[in-house]
Amino acid sequence: MADVSADQRLRGELIEKIATVLDARMQREQLTLRQAAEMLGVSHPRIADLLARRAERFSLDRLAVLAESLGLTVRIRATRPYGTGGDSD
Repeated sequence: MADVSADQRLRGELIEKIATVLDARMQREQLTLRQAAEMLGVSHPRIADLLARRAERFSLDRLAVLAESLGLTVRIRATRPYGTGGDSD
């Protein structure tokens, strides 16, 4: 996994959270793909991509916008790897 870029890793983490929240909301509110798409302002195939966790089909900034549309707060924090010494922030 060392050869995964920071962008790919961040998109993967973010899409996982988005998909989990979106799936729960769709189940709770009994939303169809089309209704979820309308709610987020995207096409229903894009909702299918989100739920299938196809991170490579989204830019990081687009995922951040979608996350915020679902009520999530997006933060990126840069720290040193554990055990490298120095401050973590």
